[in-house]
Amino acid sequence: MDSEIRAGKIDFSAIKRTYTDSIVVDNMNNTARIYGAATLCEDLTIPSAGTIMFAEGASITNLDKLTVEEDAKIFVNYKMDEYGSESYEKHTHNTEATKGGTYIDSQKHYENVACKDCPIGYVTETKVEREHTYENGFCKACDAYEPAVLNSNNAYEIGNAGQLYWFADKVNKERYKYVNAKAVLTADIVVNKNVLNDGDLTKDVDGLRDWTPIQQYGGTFDGAQHTISGIYCVSDTIDEAGIFQNTIDNAIVENIGVLDSYYCLKEGYNVGGIVGFNSGIIRNCYNEGMVSSLYNNDNYLGGICGMNGGGTITGCYNKGKVANSVWGTRAGGICGRSTNKILNCYNTGSVTGGYMVGGICGSNASSTTSGRIENCYNIGTINTIINDNDDKRNIAVIENETAVVKNCYYLQDNQIAVENGATGMTKDDFASGKVAYLLQKGQDDPVWGQTLADEGGDPYPVLGGKTVYQNVTYSGCTVDTSLTIEYSNEEKDIKFTHALVKSEKVNADCEKDGMEAYWTCTSCQKQFSDEEGTKELNELPVISAFGHDYKVDEEKSEDDTRVTLIFTCKREDCTAETDKHEVMVTLNAPDLLTYDGTVKEATVTQTPKDAFDSVSVSYESVDKRRSATLVGGKPVNAGDYRATVTVGTGEDAVSASVEYTIQKKEISVYSIDASDKIYDGATKVKVDHVTLIGILEPDVVEADTTDLYGDLPDKNAGTYTEITLPELKLTGDDADNYELTQPKNPMKLNVSVSVQKAPKAPNMPGASMEVDYTKTTVGAVTLPAGWKFDDADIDKKLDVDVPVTVTAKYAGEDADNYEVESVEIALTRKACMHPTIKWIVDKEATVDAEGSRHKECTVCNTVLATETIAKLKAQTPDVTIRYTTHVQTYGWQGDENNANKWFANGKMAGTSGKAKRLEGIKIRVYGNDNLGIQYTTHCQSYGWLPWSANGEMNGTEGEAKRLEAIKIQLTGADKEKYDVYYRVHAQSYGWLAWAANGAPAGTAGLAKRLEAIQIVIVKKGESFDHAIGNIQSARGEAYIASSTANANPVVTGENNVNVEYRTHVQSFGWQGWKYNGVMSGTSGKAKRLEGINIKLTNKPYSGSIVYTTHVQSIGWQGNENNVNTWFRDGQMAGTSGRAKRLEAIRIALTGEMAEHYDVYYRVHAQTYGWLAWAKNGEAAGTAGLSKRLEGIQIVLVPKGGAAPANNYGGVVTTNKQTYIKK
Repeated sequence: MDSEIRAGKIDFSAIKRTYTDSIVVDNMNNTARIYGAATLCEDLTIPSAGTIMFAEGASITNLDKLTVEEDAKIFVNYKMDEYGSESYEKHTHNTEATKGGTYIDSQKHYENVACKDCPIGYVTETKVEREHTYENGFCKACDAYEPAVLNSNNAYEIGNAGQLYWFADKVNKERYKYVNAKAVLTADIVVNKNVLNDGDLTKDVDGLRDWTPIQQYGGTFDGAQHTISGIYCVSDTIDEAGIFQNTIDNAIVENIGVLDSYYCLKEGYNVGGIVGFNSGIIRNCYNEGMVSSLYNNDNYLGGICGMNGGGTITGCYNKGKVANSVWGTRAGGICGRSTNKILNCYNTGSVTGGYMVGGICGSNASSTTSGRIENCYNIGTINTIINDNDDKRNIAVIENETAVVKNCYYLQDNQIAVENGATGMTKDDFASGKVAYLLQKGQDDPVWGQTLADEGGDPYPVLGGKTVYQNVTYSGCTVDTSLTIEYSNEEKDIKFTHALVKSEKVNADCEKDGMEAYWTCTSCQKQFSDEEGTKELNELPVISAFGHDYKVDEEKSEDDTRVTLIFTCKREDCTAETDKHEVMVTLNAPDLLTYDGTVKEATVTQTPKDAFDSVSVSYESVDKRRSATLVGGKPVNAGDYRATVTVGTGEDAVSASVEYTIQKKEISVYSIDASDKIYDGATKVKVDHVTLIGILEPDVVEADTTDLYGDLPDKNAGTYTEITLPELKLTGDDADNYELTQPKNPMKLNVSVSVQKAPKAPNMPGASMEVDYTKTTVGAVTLPAGWKFDDADIDKKLDVDVPVTVTAKYAGEDADNYEVESVEIALTRKACMHPTIKWIVDKEATVDAEGSRHKECTVCNTVLATETIAKLKAQTPDVTIRYTTHVQTYGWQGDENNANKWFANGKMAGTSGKAKRLEGIKIRVYGNDNLGIQYTTHCQSYGWLPWSANGEMNGTEGEAKRLEAIKIQLTGADKEKYDVYYRVHAQSYGWLAWAANGAPAGTAGLAKRLEAIQIVIVKKGESFDHAIGNIQSARGEAYIASSTANANPVVTGENNVNVEYRTHVQSFGWQGWKYNGVMSGTSGKAKRLEGINIKLTNKPYSGSIVYTTHVQSIGWQGNENNVNTWFRDGQMAGTSGRAKRLEAIRIALTGEMAEHYDVYYRVHAQTYGWLAWAKNGEAAGTAGLSKRLEGIQIVLVPKGGAAPANNYGGVVTTNKQTYIKK
């Protein structure tokens, strides 16, 4: 046909060329064309020289019959137009997909690499691992089962079909581990769909998933009221079938419903909808699937279980078909054969078997000792293959004489034969609820029920349905008369028929009782509350009087000492007498309201008298000045009170109140006693006792003499009879009940007071005094305050180590108040201790000649030593420069205290490529005693810092501040003989050019960090390797400044020594270093200083700065009078982390620094503010007052120079004292 088309022999207009689900094979051309969803009827091979062409969207449904040899051509989207022209696209295999699956373990499987969207389903031999992906619990690739999840109750949660199969597989294959495993359904399980058609197996069973029952199960399987549907179990190899093949003694299977399922064994003998062979407990389960068998020998079929061998079946039912036409089949709606209990079960499905066929049990072999069939019913049809009534029963065929059937029922119209313990009932009996009532009767727990209704009701009893009650009606007054029985979901009392006469209702009013309507039987004289006579009365239905409905008004007297509640009944039909129709309750405040130790109660009156039974009065204190207490619930003590009268109780109570005050009783002072004293310069005298009058017995009240002082008329020694008292206060348990009349000053003392002279004047000097070498006359010696030398002794000369006896007299204005007012003193002038010394060069040394110098005392000018100055060295020695940097995150590189471990002579210090800032630097030179070095850095936030020298730190530590630029220059006698060069690595710019001899290196105004530095020293004018360390400068300039920054900064102070200090502040911790008088600490934040570091930098002389602090609860650290015990040169004084305040500080200089400088300092003290400047070891702060230091300033001044101004640094001194003691 294709050849004819190509040859043009066909009339194309007559051909539709439409193919549907077809395969057209052109054997001549080895070509196959596929249209639609085509199915091969036989195997088809496309040879290597052949072609297969797929129309657009075409496919082969059974690719297993197709073989495409290698090199065969594959085309897709094939088309032929009306003129026979073909178009198509070549298909080339890809490896973008995977197919198939080979199980590896519970987590993964192998898949074969395949061609994606391949029309021939091309699959390679290459395998890849994939994790399982589940659909309904089955892996879509390898059909592995999804594992069930073990919950906190140690039960496996089953939520889909795959997990059910997983659980069954585990129990069957790993019985030793899972035989007693617990499981619970968390959802309805669907294995297959449409297994049954109208109760029988569907004709199309292809594609149904087979079920292998759970074997030898001994655990608890809880369906949790869920269902399992679509079980398809057809086998010619297993003996027993159901969801469970068999259960052992301790197994429990409960709360499961089986739907749309089919069981059939060809060689098996026990088949049930739930369990094949049961030795455990089956409860609250049901089956709506079909149970059958083809086994041509003895076998047992049941809707719930095939064989109940010693187990118990309770609360179950079957609606499915149970059928087998083989002679040896014993079949039952619930169980094929039972040797134990079947309780509270029913069957509505048809049951067909060979012989021994029953609606509940085919063969009942139970006995009185092992169990019975009880409280069951059947309405399903019963059939045997020979239709012999001897082999079938509506409930069960009795296999032995001891088997028991009790309280069971069946449909009377289907009766086969009379059965002991079973009763036939009509359809009406089932529909009326009678059978449900009889099944439940005698059982304590609710089991059976039935919804009884004309529409929507249950046609027969159900498990767990609405309770059915039996209601009885008698035709007369007694049980001797005839009765009628009906069944209902409502429980009703036994009903009798009475001859009743009605007594009409009598209404109650405010004060009189009434009566509800009631009925009396003329025969038995009983009384009832209903006209049907079902609710007998034990007493007549009295309607209690409902009391008055009062409207309440309140009236108060003008002085608020009386309040009246007026009760008026609002009911128009009130029948009360006039005086009870309106009632008044009056509350009166008491008279005589001054404290006298008695109760001050309010009074209550009722008009008419005793109109209300419940009237009470309560009291409370309302005093806003004090807590006036009640005594036994009544007002006694002085204070403000509220009395409240309450009429009635609970929510209906009505209250009104009056307030009144019990005034304090007035008392007065009778006499005063005070103590003698020794003259102390004050008029104050201690008051010992105050006698009061007017206090009631047995009250405890007295004047408070704690810390009570009065004033005498004069402070001097003498005898006094009057005293001036401050305001007196009362104390004691009853003080709040009294008001003290203050005495008129001055007041006469009960006994006069004596002020005696003090034994000796204050500040009396000792019998001998050693005086300073500088004091040459008596008049130059300073005595304690208030004392002076006798005029005759003032001009006496004092020689070294020669005692001079003089007289000192007390010259104070209160001299007459002391027994001793003068003293003789032996004054001795001590030799000079040479407190300060200095070296004086007498002759300068040269290269050719030695020099000389001597040491002399600056006080007495005594020469203490002489020495020769060595000749100067002629050559210029080689020097070494060493340096270390403090780097972000890393800290100091090398050992910051051992310069031998620092970088030297051009080695890079810092980091490169790590974006870490330099934060501090130390530099030293070695090899020339006449050469030093000093340096300053531009620091983030601070700007250019003061100069540091010879290994001192410049920059910051612990403040996360970057260095941005640096200046380095040489010092000393040989500084003109050398050059110092340095270059830096700056953020963003890299290595800058070399700077020299104090020129700036780095950046300004750009916020860029320094990251590394190199430093070298060479002899004046000599060159060096500018690429030292194989580092090339990336820029031609050494210093880059923004347009607003200083391109040529000048940092003064290179010749000045600096004092640096930092403080540890409450809440904030260590602050940054401050310099030369800048305040450290806080102002106005009430934060204590806890610790301090102080050091000198760029110092031109030897010596140290030393300091000690007075610390809360510790006192002075070290000996405050011995500087050798103080902290020095940057050590921490105070505490850190102990929350202890600094209260005072002393600071001093030592060595040559002390000879050339004074150190001044002042502190900000709590309460007192900024104190005056202290200097050279003097105390600054407070002592004994528990006051914190909050801020400090420290300044160095050339020796003998003026102290800093009172407003130095913008801080103003507010107190003229430097040190305040208690």
